[in-house]
Amino acid sequence: MNISEAVQGIRHAAYETGQSAMSALVRAKELRHDTEFFEKVCQVALASLQLIMERYPSAERMSRLVFVFNTALMHDFYSFLKQPRQWLFPVSADMIDENAVLDSLEGILRDKLDPANAHTQEVMNLAKESLEKRLKSMSTNADSYRNVNEFKDVLQRQIKNDTLDSKNKIFGQFHTIFGQVDVDLSDLDVSLRRVPLGERITNLNWSIVDMGCIGLFMKEWNLFDTAKWSARIGQLPGLQWVKHQQIDTWVIGLVCSGFALKIYEAARKLSDEALTAEERTQAHWSIAASSCEFVYYGAIYMNLIGQTSIAQSRICWMAILAKSMGLVSIATRPAHQYFQPKTGPAVS
Repeated sequence: MNISEAVQGIRHAAYETGQSAMSALVRAKELRHDTEFFEKVCQVALASLQLIMERYPSAERMSRLVFVFNTALMHDFYSFLKQPRQWLFPVSADMIDENAVLDSLEGILRDKLDPANAHTQEVMNLAKESLEKRLKSMSTNADSYRNVNEFKDVLQRQIKNDTLDSKNKIFGQFHTIFGQVDVDLSDLDVSLRRVPLGERITNLNWSIVDMGCIGLFMKEWNLFDTAKWSARIGQLPGLQWVKHQQIDTWVIGLVCSGFALKIYEAARKLSDEALTAEERTQAHWSIAASSCEFVYYGAIYMNLIGQTSIAQSRICWMAILAKSMGLVSIATRPAHQYFQPKTGPAVS
């Protein structure tokens, strides 16, 4: 190898290192705004702090930090506020079948603008670029629509504006050929993703957990006497069993069932469905992370119902392992790529 080749190799390595560093910085900025990542970081810190205080009694003065880290759990209290929006605005980026919509959009643009198929590639580029831009915007800004007609209207206005963007190579090239594009997308076939029964049950389970967290927090803040109300309800015929129940036990039990359902649904998808490479990776991570969470919350649940007496230190170690696994799964999750091909078992 001569000096020139060595210098080129060093430059290439430096470029790759720089690109990796930039990607890491961009990813770190994204994670900073990820509430789930932030919550898990605080949970790992809280469990670690509890272990330190148990091992070194002189560190009791650090107990003030417990309150600080516990404030991160407030995200669980506010989760129920998301439910009405999900019911009223169901058309989100995650629910749209982008491949089916892309095929329909390409057909409409071709029929309206290029019936002779003289510019097929330009039409395909415009359709893909505009649809991907809309989906990314929806995902980044957490936008969703009440129905597919609203989505069509927004996409139609966007395409009209996109073809005036001369700085974008694809849009600028298309404008040179066809000018500003103003097409009617009322016939666009916006297919929504089919939600399997297992996933619907899982989502319902977590919705109930969100509601249960309200009562749990209000009990801890002494704003709601759950014992008093369970005693009153227990006086009704057929509901005597309620007086012996604790909201803590029910919420933790539902959390366990939620993670069990996530494990089952991820395994079912890997076995039965055609998935993209990204979906397959996420399913494997879901099984790994949810299994750790299930063991952690399962240990807490068994202690609550009196079946086991696992030491608090072991519970803390389980928490660190489970939440750290969750942190790794979030940190290594790649940016979503649209229009990926699906492989694996075909959906029957």
